Amino acid sequence: YLPASHWESIIFPARITGYRKEDLDLLCASGEVLWLGRKDEGEKEGKIAFFLADAKPLYTPYVKQPPDEQSGNPKLLALLQNSGASFLTKLSRDYGKLPSELLADLIDLVWEGRVSN
Repeated sequence: YLPASHWESIIFPARITGYRKEDLDLLCASGEVLWLGRKDEGEKEGKIAFFLADAKPLYTPYVKQPPDEQSGNPKLLALLQNSGASFLTKLSRDYGKLPSELLADLIDLVWEGRVSN
């Protein structure tokens, strides 16, 4: 896990010749690459880790949540658990918030380690 802002500005450009942000977007949208986020209390910026989707043994330990840990957004989490992956516009309608307002709640769930791409 590294700071989110470092991936596209420092890490990928340094490691991949001709890196373009669109390439990462495509890999994530296609399901070939997934990312997980976390943010510890007191940190200013969340951290992200990228995994190949077929590398399940590598990312599975980071997906599991302790059963006694409460989410800061239980209603949104329940909606996602019941309806599965959703586009922001549809999720916004189902949840009853504008997409711009809902995005902050989604990011909170990302930093809790509960949702991803």
